[in-house]
Amino acid sequence: MTFEATFSIITDPRKDINLKHDLLDILFLVVTALLSNAEGWVDIEEFGRTKEDWLKKYRPFENGIPSHDTIARVMSILDPDTLNQCFISWVNQIRDHQDLQIIAIDGKTLKHSYQSSTDKLSALHSVSAYATEQGISLIQKKSDAKKNEVKAVLDIIDELQIKKTVITADAMSCLDKVADKIIKKGADYVLQLKANQALLLRETKAYFHKVRRDNPELIEKNQYTETTSEHGRIETRQCT
Repeated sequence: MTFEATFSIITDPRKDINLKHDLLDILFLVVTALLSNAEGWVDIEEFGRTKEDWLKKYRPFENGIPSHDTIARVMSILDPDTLNQCFISWVNQIRDHQDLQIIAIDGKTLKHSYQSSTDKLSALHSVSAYATEQGISLIQKKSDAKKNEVKAVLDIIDELQIKKTVITADAMSCLDKVADKIIKKGADYVLQLKANQALLLRETKAYFHKVRRDNPELIEKNQYTETTSEHGRIETRQCT
């Protein structure tokens, strides 16, 4: 399904007198600009004017590139839930035509977003799913607090098309209900195991200790090492 077919379900709430720029032109401009690291309305307009010839290969833009004020005004009156669902659907269609992918689910607390220095629990916390190959965030959910992060993780798994992907998440998501939901949707997972699952952690350590002692050849046969050089340092990662 094309970009136009996916996003055409969005209703244009503008009156006829204000339809100088086609809604799909504006949406295509916004999405492509954001995927190119634009960080605001002015950036989006500048991207449009710089890449106007390229943009016109895919959309008419009969009246040129809209101003940043027009872009902001139009986007502010669209239904955000419908817009979000269209974007997720479009990205899922692209991902369906690619090989095995990794989706990283992680929660973040917005720095200094709490109401006062004595009430840091009020800070804004969100959970997002990041497609590592495409380098884009697929979906983001607000979480009441870090301790309620799991519900947001489960909602994200419900909404995303994750079949034949590998889902990674931190120790907060190392739970039966998270793993079960991932499996039921046809995906694999890599979940971090820490002391919040004390019994499982002890059993896992004991298992690897036994294998290293009694069958060290299994460790050698089932081990992968990768060395990369990034950000001025050499990193070695090992998976067993």
